[in-house]
Amino acid sequence: TYDFLRTTSNGGKVANANGYDIRFTADAAGSSNLSWEVERYVPTTGELVAWVKTDISSAADKVIYLHYGNSGISSFQGNINGTWKSSYVAVQHLVNGTTLSANDATSNQNNGTIQGPTATSGAFDGGANFSGANQYINLGNKSSLGTAGDFTLQAWINPSDYSTYQGILAKTSGNIPKPYDFYLMQGSGIPQLYRGNGSVHSNVAGSSGPTAGVWSQLVVTVSGNTVSHYLNGNLNGTGTLYEPGASGTDNVLIGSRADFATKFKGKMDEVRISNAALSANWIKTEYNNQSAPSSFYTIGTESGSAGGNQSPIVNAGANQTITLPTNTVTLNGSANDPDGTISEYSWTYVSGPTNPAAVISTPGAANTSVNNLVQGVYVFRFTAKDNIGATAFSDVTITVNGAGGGSGGPYYRMITINRSQVSNAVQSQFPVLISGTYPYLRTTANGGLVGNNSGYDIRFTTDVQANNKLNWEVEKYNPATGELIAWVKVDVSPSADQIIYMHYGTPTITSFQGNVNGTWNNNYAAVHHLVNGTSLSATDATVNANNGTINGAVAGTGAIDGCASFAGSGQYINIGNGSSLGITGSITLEAWINPTDYSNYNGIIGKTSGGLPKPYDFYLDQGT
Repeated sequence: TYDFLRTTSNGGKVANANGYDIRFTADAAGSSNLSWEVERYVPTTGELVAWVKTDISSAADKVIYLHYGNSGISSFQGNINGTWKSSYVAVQHLVNGTTLSANDATSNQNNGTIQGPTATSGAFDGGANFSGANQYINLGNKSSLGTAGDFTLQAWINPSDYSTYQGILAKTSGNIPKPYDFYLMQGSGIPQLYRGNGSVHSNVAGSSGPTAGVWSQLVVTVSGNTVSHYLNGNLNGTGTLYEPGASGTDNVLIGSRADFATKFKGKMDEVRISNAALSANWIKTEYNNQSAPSSFYTIGTESGSAGGNQSPIVNAGANQTITLPTNTVTLNGSANDPDGTISEYSWTYVSGPTNPAAVISTPGAANTSVNNLVQGVYVFRFTAKDNIGATAFSDVTITVNGAGGGSGGPYYRMITINRSQVSNAVQSQFPVLISGTYPYLRTTANGGLVGNNSGYDIRFTTDVQANNKLNWEVEKYNPATGELIAWVKVDVSPSADQIIYMHYGTPTITSFQGNVNGTWNNNYAAVHHLVNGTSLSATDATVNANNGTINGAVAGTGAIDGCASFAGSGQYINIGNGSSLGITGSITLEAWINPTDYSNYNGIIGKTSGGLPKPYDFYLDQGT
């Protein structure tokens, strides 16, 4: 709490009631903004709780600058998401207002839903108070939370007692980690980290538990198979995990887990999840900073009449919405400087569709056009620099709605195939599974946007105009719910995201527009989806037409849509002896399976003469 950070009306020097003129920079002139987040500012007292991103070293002191007193600043100048490096997938300050807040400070937007906990005083600013009766905060199940590789879980905690197991952070399937379950043991409070894949799991315990009734920093890291526990910045036990982790669709809970057997009782603050194993030095430095901020830094004497050169006042203009085929907008920026002149303007792309890239005609002009826009939401940043070198920026959002064009329908969506999910090399003519339930893919009669009751107007292309159709197969479409299971043939790469487009909403299309056989490249001799209808189907999706005859197997619920269920008593599907099946050279056999047990040999695919392969016999061994 600093008297000089009170607002001017309260006897201080801050000009803006929200503290927006409080800025952190790398230089005394105030021209190089750092990234920072303000967790709390009280204008009447000058209390400030803020997080500032900067590089620090054990070899030399780090100097940054705190600016304030600029009456021309009326908007926040920091960068909340930019304060947290990319390995942080969730940062929950659990700030204290009239009600508890669980907004994620990172760009991942893993915001929490409060289920019972209430606002209380925290280790810093506010915290969450858990009664120990099935209270928790649900962070959801976004993919960014599925840290099945290296990860770090951390929190400041003040447990009331250890009469029960105390849950900290968990992503579990029931009582099984998928991939993690982090809690304190009943009686001792010793931290336990479990890792698993929903079926098997292993655990490593810490050496000692935090003291009940006081605030402690608790951290656990997983690097490969090595677990390291930390208590108040110090190593608190290590060990080795022997089972892998795998993430599922289960929610991440703060203060409990899916079966509610671990119920935290007490206060919790500053909960963080990282998809990397933070180093021991990083964790120790965090503790030093957070446990005693006033010892971690010193604030020097005040300079300047208003804390340094005043930054420009910048406005990127009003947000805009356009509808294709219009694909150009004019950006209207403006700026002025309270104590000097503007020396430079610049427009930059912040976020939005990247393929194709939008083109800013004159980035150095206050007013300029942007061309080559496609459907999606863009953010552009307007930055102005004054004659002393101080900068400020403002963002504008451009929303581009689809309206068809070419042979496309009234609506389309861009589908981005994530390069990080493609293993090692370009996979040409790859059948990508598109699977999900989407309300907009319901038919118009069911409140959606699809025009044909069979979903024939759902099409996949390489372009916005829908002039370049891909090959696709629809395995299942439900007009009432918008459920779609489709396979789309496309080249995918580990070095660049692949963009395709899904079009829908044209009621005049009354026949299937895809190409079932063309979806599967010539290497596939047979593809059996075994889809589930009123009875089991074993139709081959390839051009080879190796359709199956059902002998006893029945329809079931599969890994993808429907499947075949076998009782283990002479049931099978006969797909014949077509020449395309007689593969004597290189071969791949594959299936998704869910075996009941291994009391007998379990056949997968066989082409045999009696008990001998001719040329192959693929089965699971009895017992194992």
